[in-house]
Amino acid sequence: MEAIDAFDQFYRSVYHDRWSNLRSALAEKPLQVKRLNMFMKNFDLKASDPVETWASNCFSVEQTFEPQVQACGLIDFFVMDLASFIVANILEVQENDRVLDMCAAPGGKALILAEKLGPNSQLVLNELSRTRFHRLKRVLEAYVPQDVLERISFRSYDATKWGIYEIDAYDRILVDVPCSAEAHLLRNLSEMQKWSPKRSKRLAQRQYALLCSALLAARPESTIVYSTCSISPLENDGVLHKLKRKKGDLFEFEVPISPLGERTEFGWQILPDQHQWGPMYFSVLRKLNY
Repeated sequence: MEAIDAFDQFYRSVYHDRWSNLRSALAEKPLQVKRLNMFMKNFDLKASDPVETWASNCFSVEQTFEPQVQACGLIDFFVMDLASFIVANILEVQENDRVLDMCAAPGGKALILAEKLGPNSQLVLNELSRTRFHRLKRVLEAYVPQDVLERISFRSYDATKWGIYEIDAYDRILVDVPCSAEAHLLRNLSEMQKWSPKRSKRLAQRQYALLCSALLAARPESTIVYSTCSISPLENDGVLHKLKRKKGDLFEFEVPISPLGERTEFGWQILPDQHQWGPMYFSVLRKLNY
């Protein structure tokens, strides 16, 4: 119980009176949507209503729902958190962009990025974990047509070193980093026993390294989206504060417009006690010319 007590003490000091409701919301089964695969042509939605007007291809998940392989050979829906849908779209991939997703598994955001590719664009999907890498590859192969797959490269590298080997190489980079994932911890007591404030600090160090690598790999005037599913300020605004202090001459923050959530000092946070979706934190950076 010591880890649980320390966990509550840490996050109560951050969220104060809000913590009780936020903790309860995090511990509940996550709410998800079924998102239509946009590679499906003329798919009959049978007059389904989207969960939000701004998410026209996202629908409520029925209790008995299972994604199906359609006649074209592709799976029709991907089940995901609506907050993840927002983050992938915030990157605003353009048709001719060269795009990097540094930590791409399980693949929901990668699918959205793939749908936006033009005939002259390229998407590089990286995942260090071999188990998650193979899962990511299976997902993309099941949802994406072959002609688009030919413009997608799969890698399994340590992305903290990416910027050493590819400098000024990408127009858009998604840095959706490994994080504390507190909602998962609250639903998995064996994992919770491993929690400590030091764990969040260690993760923040790696997250900072990943973001620095992305900054090197990004072209001038390009866009970087940093995101986590953590509620820890150490892993969210804390990482961006450190980046601003050490490398603030290389980039500027852009103010994203999100249909859900609340502003933080350097980004945006979607928390399930207010919006059902999330948790999700994201910040948008534009690399400067130098």
